[in-house]
Amino acid sequence: QTQLQLLINRGVTHMRRGESESALLDFDEVIRLDRRQAEAYLNRGAVLVQMRQYGPAIAAITEALGLGVREPHKAYFNRGAAREALGDIRGAYEDYSTALEIQPDWGPASAELARFARSRRDALATVLNEPPTR
Repeated sequence: QTQLQLLINRGVTHMRRGESESALLDFDEVIRLDRRQAEAYLNRGAVLVQMRQYGPAIAAITEALGLGVREPHKAYFNRGAAREALGDIRGAYEDYSTALEIQPDWGPASAELARFARSRRDALATVLNEPPTR
């Protein structure tokens, strides 16, 4: 268990330094040793989002959620970002909303939902201001 935690911590350090490949190696080793490590899947997903590998990121984060990750609001937020990058706007909105339901005063999720509301309002205003087509 201590070895797994050390690998997770080292992977997080690599991730924060932008050393994505090294971070992935650490998280993959944790998963190889214990497939029930939700935090390793969550962190693996976060690294994959940074690497713009959104499909695999969504799969890893969904696995983390299924295993009962400690901070699910972060998992939903990261999965929302990956879904949005792939054009799944509804899925992204749902994930950001779920993150905010779990952690009501969490700034990052609040900011994303406010951005969604602004873009929807702006899109509606554009449509309403268009001249009627004949």
